[in-house]
Amino acid sequence: MNADVPLLRVRDLRVTLRTPRGLADALRGVSFTMRRGDTVGLIGESGSGKSITGLALIGLLPEDAQAAGSMRFEGRELVGLAEPEWCRLRGDRIAMIFQEPMTALNPLHRVGRQIGESLRLHRGWTRALHAPRRCGCSSGCACRRRRAGSTPGRINSRAASASAC
Repeated sequence: MNADVPLLRVRDLRVTLRTPRGLADALRGVSFTMRRGDTVGLIGESGSGKSITGLALIGLLPEDAQAAGSMRFEGRELVGLAEPEWCRLRGDRIAMIFQEPMTALNPLHRVGRQIGESLRLHRGWTRALHAPRRCGCSSGCACRRRRAGSTPGRINSRAASASAC
């Protein structure tokens, strides 16, 4: 990877949503650059487009949404990327940690399964027994077997973060 190429470069990102009253601009002209090691925070009022920006960056916009502009990750254009390419990239090279862990975790599935899912999909691991330790569980075995809806909030937050790593 060329050191001059930013990790993420977003230029004039626009997202349009189809609504019952016609097209609506969800984002207009979002631009920023991230280099390796940078931290970027998206700050704004409710409804200002923070979540839509994040969803666009990981290819999870609603079906009725259309992205335009440019999003380049490690020099690769993401706008218009086909879903199979997104599936290879998402969770392996780029991820989003959602603000509310219970929206990121499925309460019907065990925490260990959800943490290990990206490791199985992207790293070829057949089992991810130690994955819960990545989220700070003192007893990986106990956390692994619990369902997301029955774990303390701090564990859910850590599990959501670990599953994005």
